Amino acid sequence: MASPPSGETGVQKLHAERIKFGALDRLRLAEWRPPWQFRVGMWTYGTGLVLLFAGSTCFATAIYFGNKVHQPRFDPQQREVVIAEQPEYMQIANTFGFTSIGCGVLAPVTLLGGFGFLFAFLYQAWRTIDDGRTTVSPGMAVGLLLVPLFNFYWVFVGLAGLPREMSAFRRHHLSSRRPSNLLGVVVGVLYILGCVPVLGFGPLLLCLLLFPVFFRSIAQSLTALSREAQSLGNQLPPFDATDLVEIHWPPISHFVMTIAASLLGVLGMELLLIGGIGSVAAGRDYLRERRQVAAAEAAVAFFRSEADLPPPELERLRAHEAEIDRWQRSSGVRTAMPILLAMFTAGMVTLALAAAIALIRGFFRRRG
Repeated sequence: MASPPSGETGVQKLHAERIKFGALDRLRLAEWRPPWQFRVGMWTYGTGLVLLFAGSTCFATAIYFGNKVHQPRFDPQQREVVIAEQPEYMQIANTFGFTSIGCGVLAPVTLLGGFGFLFAFLYQAWRTIDDGRTTVSPGMAVGLLLVPLFNFYWVFVGLAGLPREMSAFRRHHLSSRRPSNLLGVVVGVLYILGCVPVLGFGPLLLCLLLFPVFFRSIAQSLTALSREAQSLGNQLPPFDATDLVEIHWPPISHFVMTIAASLLGVLGMELLLIGGIGSVAAGRDYLRERRQVAAAEAAVAFFRSEADLPPPELERLRAHEAEIDRWQRSSGVRTAMPILLAMFTAGMVTLALAAAIALIRGFFRRRG
């Protein structure tokens, strides 16, 4: 944004700009209301997030019951381990599997639709504060966000730059609460980190969760500015050139808490995803091996109860005993399970701590 003009001539020009804004643009700001694109976008985007998490839960449930469909057991009549099918588990697994497929199809559609409506709202927000002194036009601010690769840079202009431009409305003597500048920066950084293969899944998920929070803060701040402009009408307060260039920075503790909450959020999401997905996979392998070993133990107990065993059954007994011995000596899955569960728990605690820091920062910001 251009620096405020200096000198008597500059002050007079700036005063003329404020009068022009008060006569024309302030009326537009006073009449601003959250557009329907914002409401539809938030509902559509929220539905997409719910479908995303519901689909993930249904997928994990389908895997869990799918692993219980074929269970090994020892059949005394056939005198060997057989695979018994559990049709009730098959029905449950199919139900949750098809549900997860439906959620997987609908979630991207609703998320993309929500993005579209929210980007339309972003254009309206830029247009509302466009007083001729903003750094970019509304069309450029939103349009360049859709350019691949270049949007890695432009996200800090078209998205994260909007709170900064709204904060510059102090030049019009509108002092309502502004949206958080750092929140937009955090969303932009998480978006870039989310494009990193494999490791970026956690930051991307956290970015998806913070995205509606950012737009909600924009809508609330615009509503506050609109109410203040409506109360002022065309009456401008006494002109004071020093007030136009005064900048009130938030306390350093706000920056520290925002950065701490962001870092803890990324770390917690990574731990939660790695621990959660790893625990599900390790638990699946452990249960499958444990059922196989339980069938082998039943076979060993049966064969040992027999007085004389023919050579084929004696070979089976030795094979089952070797299988049990291998399982008892191998500790890979059993060792990994506590570690993965500890990572999952640590991720939940870290996310809770990040949320608590964010709430404390928001509380002090509102009081300030």
